[in-house]
Amino acid sequence: MRRLVTAAALLLLVLPGCGGGSGPTEPGGPPARGNWIGTLSGTHADLGVHGTCGFEMNLDTTFTGQWWIDCPGGASSRGQVIGIAFLNSVIFTFISLNPLSDCPWDGISNSVTATAIEGDFEVNDCTTNTVRSTGTFTLRKR
Repeated sequence: MRRLVTAAALLLLVLPGCGGGSGPTEPGGPPARGNWIGTLSGTHADLGVHGTCGFEMNLDTTFTGQWWIDCPGGASSRGQVIGIAFLNSVIFTFISLNPLSDCPWDGISNSVTATAIEGDFEVNDCTTNTVRSTGTFTLRKR
C-alpha cells in the first residue's frame, strides 16, 4: 500500500509538466527581454528593417540600456541605447552590436510618459551625414 501511495504522489508531481498546462517544459513565445515593448516602423537597411518590426528596450531610469528588433522574415538585431531626457522628451542614440555597425542611429521621443514612449528615428550616412532613412517607434511599459 505504501508503494502505491508513493507512486500516486510521484505521478501527480510529474503530470502538470507533461502537456496540457503551461509547465516549464512547453515552448512559448519569444523570451521577454525588455521592460518596454512595441513596434518600429520604417526602413533601416543595415538592420533589415523594411516595414513594421517588433521592438523591445530594456531601459533603466536614465533611459540607458539595451534594444532588440525582430522583423518578419527572420531579420533581427540588437544593441545598446543611450538616452538623454529633458522635460517629456528623450534623445536616443542606438548603437548596433549585431549586426555590428560603427555608425549609430538616432531617435527622439517627444512623448514620454510613465507607460509609453513614442518617437521618430533617423539613420544617417556617417560619411556624408545625409539622412538615409527614417521611421517611427512606439513602446509601452511591460
